Amino acid sequence: MISEPKILKFARMRKIVILFVISILLWSCETDFEVNAPWKDKTIVYGLLEANKDTQYVKIYRAFLGEEDALMMASHPDSIYYNPGEVGVLLNEYTPSGNLNNTIVLKDTLLGEFTAVNGASPIPNKAYYFNEPLNDAYEYELIIAKKDTIRALTSLVENKLIDESDNSINFMSFINPENYGNMRLSWDNLDNGVAYEVKIRFFYEEFLNIQNGHSLGIDSIEWRLHFGIDEFELDYAGESFFSNVANQLVANDSIKRLPGDLKIIFTVAGQEFYDYYEYSQPSFSVLLEKPEYEGNIEGGYGVFSSRIQQEITRNLHFISKQRLEIDPYTEDLNFFN
Repeated sequence: MISEPKILKFARMRKIVILFVISILLWSCETDFEVNAPWKDKTIVYGLLEANKDTQYVKIYRAFLGEEDALMMASHPDSIYYNPGEVGVLLNEYTPSGNLNNTIVLKDTLLGEFTAVNGASPIPNKAYYFNEPLNDAYEYELIIAKKDTIRALTSLVENKLIDESDNSINFMSFINPENYGNMRLSWDNLDNGVAYEVKIRFFYEEFLNIQNGHSLGIDSIEWRLHFGIDEFELDYAGESFFSNVANQLVANDSIKRLPGDLKIIFTVAGQEFYDYYEYSQPSFSVLLEKPEYEGNIEGGYGVFSSRIQQEITRNLHFISKQRLEIDPYTEDLNFFN
């Protein structure tokens, strides 16, 4: 058998490739490709119950899809919110034995507006709320009644004082005040609490830096000390306090500052809230996409959980206040006592 010259094989393959490309182009010219899938009602829920708050809020959105810019579509309330007649929002309260104790009807309200960009109209900030007190020993089931029913169940983080100490905080060593010391904080493990965040807020008052200069007002700065699970104690290096103050305040010769008290801010998250937080963190996996989040919203998306936030005022020890005047980190910030 006589073999075909390579040049003829190449020419024949070239014709096949050209015909294939032409057929693809002709097909694409005659067929409209639909980017948007058929519309489907999808409900998105965000709610965090707090047993120590007087008013509770739940955010309920509807997913939307269209040809316009997303911000422009979101500026139309009926694109992202249900109309009052479309949904009813209830909260069932169950005793530890599982008996229905109460049913609370949530009302809708507007909490101002979200600032829009790119020429879109401001987006209304709509929420559902109620004022009835909560019992941290009970479970609560959110029910969103519409054509289909959305349900979510959560327990409450225990409403108990997490830290009962009242001593002042010193970031310098008591034995040798020239050296930095450590601040030790400990707190209780709250029922249904999974993750614990601890922040510190430092208050100070600013004055015009002249003799008998008048007050310019009280201000504060804040930073995180701790975030974790199954940990109920931390040691915070005293040097970090002064470096954080220096990092957040700007030296200004025209003002002087009087150091004030501290607030220790505890935030304790329930299980569903912590799971949602963990899922929302950046992934360093080789996989480009995360699996779809499977939360506790039956028939919808989002998170319905609980948390407790407590702010405890503690005095800043006078040794630390004096140190702010001369510490290498803060000496140019014009603190005085």
